[in-house]
Amino acid sequence: IVRTKVDIKALESLYDRDIFSLNSIQLFLGDMHKNGRTVSFVTFNNGFKIVYKPRSLENENSFQKFIDFLNTSGSDINIGFPKILTREEYGWMEFIEYNEVANLKEIESHYHNIGKILCVFYLLGTHDIMPDNIILRGNKPYFIDLECLLNKPIKSGYSKNIISNIFQSVLSVGILPFWAQGNDMERDLVRSVLYGANQQKIKSVVWKNKNTDKMEQEVNEVFAGNGSIETHLPSFEGTQYNLNYNYYLKLREGFIEQYKFFQNNKDSVLERINSDVFKNTFIRFIIHNTSVYDLLLRDSIIPECLQGDENIESIINRLFEVVKKPLSKKLAKSIKEQINVGDIPYFYTYNEINTSLYASNNDIISQNYFDKIYTGTYMAIERLKNLSQQDLNLQLNIIDISCKYSFEIFKIDCPKEINFITPEKWKNSISETSNNF
Repeated sequence: IVRTKVDIKALESLYDRDIFSLNSIQLFLGDMHKNGRTVSFVTFNNGFKIVYKPRSLENENSFQKFIDFLNTSGSDINIGFPKILTREEYGWMEFIEYNEVANLKEIESHYHNIGKILCVFYLLGTHDIMPDNIILRGNKPYFIDLECLLNKPIKSGYSKNIISNIFQSVLSVGILPFWAQGNDMERDLVRSVLYGANQQKIKSVVWKNKNTDKMEQEVNEVFAGNGSIETHLPSFEGTQYNLNYNYYLKLREGFIEQYKFFQNNKDSVLERINSDVFKNTFIRFIIHNTSVYDLLLRDSIIPECLQGDENIESIINRLFEVVKKPLSKKLAKSIKEQINVGDIPYFYTYNEINTSLYASNNDIISQNYFDKIYTGTYMAIERLKNLSQQDLNLQLNIIDISCKYSFEIFKIDCPKEINFITPEKWKNSISETSNNF
């Protein structure tokens, strides 16, 4: 409320309208970080709605500048950008409403465009592009959460080997299908921007015989989604369209087109990345999946763990088989402190030459967690310099294998003669790339 009052004039200027007085605030629209702060919807008395985020929006600013540069340089990437007002510790974002496409042809163009965007994120090293982070207006995607726009490896964690290549590949972006496995199978599903949850069933604990003395829990198969529109998928006349074989081909074409653009414009793209466009970018460093912290939070409020810190400590220590190093102990301590206040533990660093890892309260967890050389900008430039036909083939192989896997899971028809690469050929390909990277 205080921040709304402070920024009211700036918001009126940004959105070119009178905002009037505050009407309502809808809280808890995302994970809690920084002592209970969450994304919120703020609605004013004239019906105008904006989104409050408890973090700087410099990453979104940087991404828009980079895409604007690419498009003015001859690329044609269709991305929408919400109007934002960013402050040091928080920011305001335009509320984006989901819209259907105008016709089925726009769905094809959407998947072609997603292929281009996948290539841009691959170049930048972007992670964590999940369904919740995208809203479509027609066939124009809006990316509303870019905390992992860039990434950099931990100290001594960067090497030119097979595993490193996988972690730095298109698969790490989050757009392609991958298997998300949870505790006791309760969250097992295909996670991807290309598919929805409404069509997938998962095993989950549900209550049987509610409101009776025979009420008990049992494990049932339920749909992962709630049946409502999934804002990351295109829809037409009430039907949402997941990836199929024809859309896969469009995505693949878009990826190749954007990759070739980067190859043909290496000098100008390198100059832009090397400029100050990513100077103020921060990098959320995801040490464990959010689902792991969800389970920790759940376990920490059962009666056995409400009798003292020792029980919570024992749960947290499961994340660390043996906590011997001071760094691990400090991490465990920070995780425990954040869990204790109901937060999802949050850690970050900065793109520029900064070797420290910070906790959500800005405390330094380690001053030498990252190498000075391997900044987010450096890693993006290295990928740009190493673009080649061999690397393109490798990334396309990963796209092929990921999509083939999803086709098998969802029983999606595709031509029998489709030439998906075999695991042996893929292993040989990635080994060759590792040697030359």
